[in-house]
Amino acid sequence: MEEGTEVWVEGQVEPEQSDPSHVVSIEKIDVGMNLSHEEEPIQIMDCEEKVLRRKQILLVKVL
Repeated sequence: MEEGTEVWVEGQVEPEQSDPSHVVSIEKIDVGMNLSHEEEPIQIMDCEEKVLRRKQILLVKVL
């Protein structure tokens, strides 16, 4: 293909539909001198135990 030639293939790109549930709320974050911040867990959403060969790992999803 020649340099600078653009190719558009129909059907590969779909228009994005807005979804109100995907909106992220903006809140003020206190940042320390070392550019770190602390987050406080609000609620445990899900808990699952993953079993490996010799270990059991507890996975916790926190809001």
